Amino acid sequence: MRPSRHLKRSRHCLKPTLHFRDHNPRHCFRFLNQIHKSLFQHLRRHRSRMMRARCRLKSSYRML
Repeated sequence: MRPSRHLKRSRHCLKPTLHFRDHNPRHCFRFLNQIHKSLFQHLRRHRSRMMRARCRLKSSYRML
């Protein structure tokens, strides 16, 4: 694995986002907000799953 190739790819990925921000900041903000919302939903779902797993563990301990 060459680091130079990876750097090139990352630079290429970063270019369009900067371009977008320069052209339409409102759109960029909306996009960021959408990402934040999706992340929050994912976290909430994960947390609920973790809580359920914890409850299951507690119940199993009680059974023992």
